[in-house]
Amino acid sequence: MKSTWSNARHLKNVTGKKTDILDCQWIQQLHTYGLLRASFRPPEEICAVRALVRHRHSMIESSSREIQHMQKALQQMNIKLTNVISDLTGETGMKIIRDIVAGERNPHRLAHHRNNHCAKSEDEIAEALRGHYKPEHVFVLRQAVETYDFFRQQIRGVRCRTGEAICRLRGPSGLDPKSRCLRPSMRPASQAAIRRNSTCGSTSTK
Repeated sequence: MKSTWSNARHLKNVTGKKTDILDCQWIQQLHTYGLLRASFRPPEEICAVRALVRHRHSMIESSSREIQHMQKALQQMNIKLTNVISDLTGETGMKIIRDIVAGERNPHRLAHHRNNHCAKSEDEIAEALRGHYKPEHVFVLRQAVETYDFFRQQIRGVRCRTGEAICRLRGPSGLDPKSRCLRPSMRPASQAAIRRNSTCGSTSTK
């Protein structure tokens, strides 16, 4: 007997009163006539990659919640840092936040971390950093930063593990496994284009 995984939404056409016995008879009849469409079940290698990608997605969502906690702690301290920088977790924002957690309270010293690409001036950033810095809010900010750093470290570990799973997935092709491990900045389409150009003896890319 060949077993299949089927979508329950495709098996609702039972007329009359719905019972488990009628459902079983209806499913058996469809399976006998070959009308029961099996759902897609990927191989184990693909399931491993899918599980890792889903786990990475949940870790990214968790780290995003910690960013919201940091924003809330800053707002409770009357620090309007999000009004003067576009990305709180960028270079400027994280350096300022880490100095606040370390005990720095001088707004001009904190604003000295301003990156040259920031649209706002150092004086404008210093003005936005004038707050009351209550200990309980600084404590909440510290824990949010530590949790955010932990999730970012976990995301890096999941990314490496996902890359290894993808390399194992491409193993049966018979090519060198080292050539199949893509760098993060190189997409499969770009790598295919490079191989085509090298085969044709051309060094130009579009």
